Amino acid sequence: MKWQKLGRVFKPKSVSNWMHSHACLPIPCHIKGDVYRIYFSSRSKDGKSYGNYLDIDLIEPDYFHLAD
Repeated sequence: MKWQKLGRVFKPKSVSNWMHSHACLPIPCHIKGDVYRIYFSSRSKDGKSYGNYLDIDLIEPDYFHLAD
């Protein structure tokens, strides 16, 4: 499979205390078909790191599910 750069697929929004900024250290994990789970670390307003993930379809990267 040849790598195709898609650009930014996710930008954290300041919608909660635990995810104020950053989506660092992304680690992809293949789920099925074109769906991948991407684990990442976000930062709170206090600068603390929190682990999270989102599921993304590489064919339609604008549609993703962020873990609750």
